[in-house]
Amino acid sequence: MQNVLMKVRLKPGKLPKFREYMAEFERRRPECEASLAEEGTAHELFFIEGETVYVYKRIFDLKDTRAKQKASSLPIYDVMRRMMAETFDGVEELFSELEFGKG
Repeated sequence: MQNVLMKVRLKPGKLPKFREYMAEFERRRPECEASLAEEGTAHELFFIEGETVYVYKRIFDLKDTRAKQKASSLPIYDVMRRMMAETFDGVEELFSELEFGKG
């Protein structure tokens, strides 16, 4: 398993639009959870601080997950790609240096 933390800078003034997308994902929770299972993501969390979003993912294999996301034709990925294009200004990935616990 790999842990990845993404720090996403939102475009100025796009937080309300980002929250609209989060609400849509919540309404489509079963579809989102199915897509996570298909791509190899065990867990995904979103945290918002100002106009910065932190996305924590626990995944089986980052390279494989990215390939599956890119190739997927599931409708929820179209929503995700649209959200990213409309609201993301930049993404920085952080990887864990040290981990405690099982899992």
